[in-house]
Amino acid sequence: MKNNIKFYILSALFFLFYQINIFANEFVFNTQEMTVTDNGNIINTKKGSVTTGSKKIKIDAKEFIYNKKFSILSAVNGVANLIDKEIIIEANKFTYNKKLTLLEAMGDVVIKDSIKDILIISNKISYDEKNQVISSNAKSIIKDVLGNTINTESFKYTIDSNLLKMTKLKIVGAEKDILKIDEAYLDLISKKIIGKD
Repeated sequence: MKNNIKFYILSALFFLFYQINIFANEFVFNTQEMTVTDNGNIINTKKGSVTTGSKKIKIDAKEFIYNKKFSILSAVNGVANLIDKEIIIEANKFTYNKKLTLLEAMGDVVIKDSIKDILIISNKISYDEKNQVISSNAKSIIKDVLGNTINTESFKYTIDSNLLKMTKLKIVGAEKDILKIDEAYLDLISKKIIGKD
């Protein structure tokens, strides 16, 4: 009887470690509770963190679901850290598609770029990890360190070139002056806006 119990415990531990090692090249899970179902294709976890295989994105959240068949990680009520860019994204829900290296954030999205000193508030954004671009086709609010508030219909933030392209925007300056522009670029180094009416 004791040998049967030891066998089952060792088998369960081997299975668990085997499954985690399979996913190690895709994601690193750091959680206290994990359930593996559907022949190892679905991982459910509670509160913890997951780091992408590239080690460039770390998500802390209340709950994770990973679908190995589709290479899609979902997270609920969390914070994503773009580690080498010093950008934090808070949202109600995240979806990371490993095949496309695409992170989507939905619901009460707040982006804080500590290097460029900007804050972006939106309902939905996408982060293309390969091209280093954060974009949104949803109405968004952008605040800079100079006290300007920009309301825009859509934006595309090319992180490495320090440019933020915006469409149909309304700028409320620190002095409460208002300017409406169809399309503009914000240079995040010089803090200058280049646009056309």
